[in-house]
Amino acid sequence: MYETTPSAKLAASINHAVVYWVGNAMKVMWSYLTTIFLIMTLAATLTGCDSKNSSKVTANKPHIIVTPDVVSLPLGLSQQFTATLVNSDLSTQDITNDVQWSSSAPAVAAITASGNAVGQGVGTATISAVFSLRGTVLSATANLTVSNAIITQLMVTPANDTVPVGLTLGFTATALFSDNSTRVMTDDPALIWSSSAPTIAAISSTGGPGSGMATGLSSGQATITATLTTKAAPWTASANLIVSDAVITQLTVTPANDTVPVGLTLGFTATALLSDNTTQVVTDDPALNWVSNDPSIATISSVNGSGSGVATGISAGQATISATLTAKGVALTASTNLMVSDAVITQLTVTPANDTVPVGLTLGFTATALLSDNTTQVVTDDPALSWSSSAPSIATISNFGGPGSGIVTGVGVGDAIITATLLVNGTSLPATADLRVSAAVITQLTVTPASSSVPTGLTLGFTATARLSDNTVQVVTDDPALSWSSSAPSIATISSLNGLGSGVATGISVGTTIITASVSVNGNQVTDSTSLNVFNNVTLTALTITPAAPSIPVGLSRSFIATATFSDNSTQVVTDDPAVSWISDTPGVATITSLNGPGSGVAKGVAVGTTVIRASMAGIPSNSEILTVTPASLLTITIDPQPTAVVQGRSQQLTATGSYSDGSTQNLTSVVAWRSSDNAIMTTSGVGVINGIFEGEAIVYAGLGGVEGSSPVTVARGPGIIAVGTGLAIGSAGLGCLTDGNTNNQYDNTCVTYSLATPGFGWVAYDTHITMSSAAIVPVKKITFMGYWRQELAGSLGNWMVLGCQDPACNDFVQISDPISLAFKVTIPLTTTAGFPFYRMVFLGGPVDPNEGGGTANFAEVLTEF
Repeated sequence: MYETTPSAKLAASINHAVVYWVGNAMKVMWSYLTTIFLIMTLAATLTGCDSKNSSKVTANKPHIIVTPDVVSLPLGLSQQFTATLVNSDLSTQDITNDVQWSSSAPAVAAITASGNAVGQGVGTATISAVFSLRGTVLSATANLTVSNAIITQLMVTPANDTVPVGLTLGFTATALFSDNSTRVMTDDPALIWSSSAPTIAAISSTGGPGSGMATGLSSGQATITATLTTKAAPWTASANLIVSDAVITQLTVTPANDTVPVGLTLGFTATALLSDNTTQVVTDDPALNWVSNDPSIATISSVNGSGSGVATGISAGQATISATLTAKGVALTASTNLMVSDAVITQLTVTPANDTVPVGLTLGFTATALLSDNTTQVVTDDPALSWSSSAPSIATISNFGGPGSGIVTGVGVGDAIITATLLVNGTSLPATADLRVSAAVITQLTVTPASSSVPTGLTLGFTATARLSDNTVQVVTDDPALSWSSSAPSIATISSLNGLGSGVATGISVGTTIITASVSVNGNQVTDSTSLNVFNNVTLTALTITPAAPSIPVGLSRSFIATATFSDNSTQVVTDDPAVSWISDTPGVATITSLNGPGSGVAKGVAVGTTVIRASMAGIPSNSEILTVTPASLLTITIDPQPTAVVQGRSQQLTATGSYSDGSTQNLTSVVAWRSSDNAIMTTSGVGVINGIFEGEAIVYAGLGGVEGSSPVTVARGPGIIAVGTGLAIGSAGLGCLTDGNTNNQYDNTCVTYSLATPGFGWVAYDTHITMSSAAIVPVKKITFMGYWRQELAGSLGNWMVLGCQDPACNDFVQISDPISLAFKVTIPLTTTAGFPFYRMVFLGGPVDPNEGGGTANFAEVLTEF
């Protein structure tokens, strides 16, 4: 293998020059010094270069960041702040409980030792975090504004729902304020959860994370109530919860048979099928336990709450991931295989690469890892990935090591560099994106669809779009700066989660409500509203799923669509509706997602066979469709090594590996069809063998069944390539020679005619040479002459041969190779021709009359092997 970097090529040039310029001392010294200067200049240039996808981490000073860095808080409520240490390698660490917190104005906002601030009076305060790192004091601040906004409404969602005995269901409490802002209060210490029937359903009320989780204890109905205590008056909101006696009949774990590289994570979902044909996601349910049969290969989190079901690749191999759900004394277990690959991350990219966000709004970034097996994995939320901003005063970015990471918030006008750093197995790979924060302000807000309807019990998603003063538009449905509200929550609720999942309305009872979206940025508030009619004068009459009788290979996925038909003959796509449950009768053949939200209805082939896919909604079953799972299909072919380098005159063995839809791989070297993009540069032969022909770039391909992989190939000059001919036509004009491309060659543009004993040879068509000397730094073992002759005019063909000479003019020579016509490759072992300091490759041919015959000599080269 030979390096193809500019510095390597320069170094190779020096080596060639040393061999060639022996005996030309002054020229050698001057050219050598010049080359050294060029190398140093190039090295300095390369050292100063930067790359957005470099694998080398730029040195950074450790620092801390506080999030959120700008926040508005109504009087009397609390805000949790987080402190994060960003190390010099851009890895991060949560130090919220290790910093010293303080407030510049305790009368406005007081803050606890754990970073929880409470609004005490209207005004602004600076929240500071101070941390000592090996004797160096690090600090960061956040701006907190306490407003006099008062609560005007409290909502609990879902408003009506069902949970089986033994399982849990999470509720969310959202407060609407007089300034049209909303705030999720589920975990707020000022909010208390209660159940009207604790023997039927209990609900957690910890004043912090984990609050609002209801557990079914016995069949019946309970009212779940959230009470928010404020300085003005307490606010309450309630929801109805039915605890059913449905039992779990099936447990499914998805994705089935997947792959994760060592050091990265993969989230699994557990879904329970109940005897009433409904499904419930139980991934985080305390009644469910996750386990890996081989923690040395893969571990999986099982924390009886949020964050469960996340597997981490530890070492290459296969592990079985199992979920066991225990309810009513009955335990059901579901398992899937997880392959941990030894593929390494070769590149990290951040998208969008360049974008703009206005001050006060947000923009999500995505980090994607490219692996050595040519697969990719989104790692935006992976715990091994850290996000940072070069200018937190211009833009901050969320860095939770989990869901919600990679969200940028515009703070001030200017430019910032957003960096994602993936730290796996001790190696850091950073990638960056350019972000501009503009001064554009929102001039108009539009909510769609306008004047819509939804049946009771179903959902409808709304979209909020902002038009800015620079005439650009931005979808802000999930932006934390935007709040959603319903004028009549008893008719329809709408999610306002200050993030993903916002803007989804649920019909509760018959009537009309006004759905309002309000965005407030830097005191500039813009709102828009639309009416939503909730009706129940129609009933669900049918549920239809499509496509009909589909098939998928093992390991691949296929989406199904569920369409509800109502008694007035209207239809609505309900694939992701929380009221729809998806079922696969044989999950060992194919699983299907039933997430009670986005991502539902996606089937994945697990093993060859058939299964029945069906859905149900409000007690109405759908049609059944038979899904056929076929053998795994070939997805990609990877060529190794990649990229590939080969030296002229040498060969390189390659390997082709096929990746299949079931996650398996297979060596396909002997069955694929190999080809070269340019046979003049590189050819293929045998089983995966490439041959270097001429210096340059080419691509090698390996194909099978319509799938083709490729790898770039660099053909480099071997050590000591002295001469390269480039096709000088010769013929009736007389003698002609090819230059060897070196302007210091005293033989350039000259021809030497030889008198050989063989009659009929009248002129030298091509002449190239190599000069040997005892002063050579490294002894040369052999010389190889390569090239071909293409005859273009009528006439006799001549022959190539190698001459050994005692003097540079080759006046005294000996023929040391057999003549070869047309394409040639002559190798001369120097041990058999010792004593000749000069060698020449000549083409001797043509009739006695030099006006007849002619052709072109092409890419003739001389290689030496040390």
